[in-house]
Amino acid sequence: MSADIARRVDDVRGQVARRALAAAPAQARTILADIITLELIDHIGEALARSETGTLDLWLEQICQRHAAFSNLDDVLQTTFSTLMEIGGGQGWLSDNELRPIARSISHAIALPRAATADSSIEAIDEVDVIINDLMARLFEKDVITGEHSRAVALWCLRLARNLGFSTADAQLVQRGGLLHDIGKIATPNDILNAPRRLSAQERLVIERHPVDGVEIVVDIPQLGELLPMVRSHHERLDGKGYPDGLRGEQIPITARIVSVADCFNAMVGRRPYRPPLAPSFALEELRRHAGTQFDPDVVEAMATVAAGHAERL
Repeated sequence: MSADIARRVDDVRGQVARRALAAAPAQARTILADIITLELIDHIGEALARSETGTLDLWLEQICQRHAAFSNLDDVLQTTFSTLMEIGGGQGWLSDNELRPIARSISHAIALPRAATADSSIEAIDEVDVIINDLMARLFEKDVITGEHSRAVALWCLRLARNLGFSTADAQLVQRGGLLHDIGKIATPNDILNAPRRLSAQERLVIERHPVDGVEIVVDIPQLGELLPMVRSHHERLDGKGYPDGLRGEQIPITARIVSVADCFNAMVGRRPYRPPLAPSFALEELRRHAGTQFDPDVVEAMATVAAGHAERL
């Protein structure tokens, strides 16, 4: 299987995710389902590129164990695969032979026995997921490009946190911070948010309010208290020249430093109203050029490692 097909899977990733989530039962439309859907598409793309499903099978087993209490997990897995099959098959670049082993992997995962759990933390996680999902729906309603950027940043944050040795729980925390880092842009005027040009100095001041605007949105939601440092401080710089507080070095939480690198990297390689995407190699060069002044050098090197592992889909 060529890497070209994996790239095509990635190209329709957002379309598949939206349609799969829309097809799932209403109670399954949470940010947890969103995360699982996006990661499943990623792993299917990797399986297609390698012409083997070993890593997909392992990931599916881990997901089924970790989220055994998520009663709609099977629906999320099945609708995601069915939607990808419908889109890929309909466009003629996924054949039955290519999809058959992946279908077997999905069917095997759905058939796995699930251990019963009464862990009260599952309810807390689901509540947070519902809240974040509602906020993300508002962000997508405001601006699709910003919403897709936030989803991508969240996945880079997860990969970075894992590379840096974070626990599963802490990595998930950083991922959620990545999802909500730009939530304050709900309050940014559309003519500035979607300007097809470089912003003026006055317009920059307006858009630079989004971390504080984001805090005002999140601060009254107790379940999201741990995400506040990432929402507020993801534009701080190690040299103290960032905003909104001019924090320096270790004053900036490590979680915010991770979001900062993921945010800037994806901003460069993603689409923008005023320019086409930049090459990942160029984006990494820019991150390294500003490591130690704007960015945490350790996080930048982790980004280089993580990006290299996903280079075929960039």
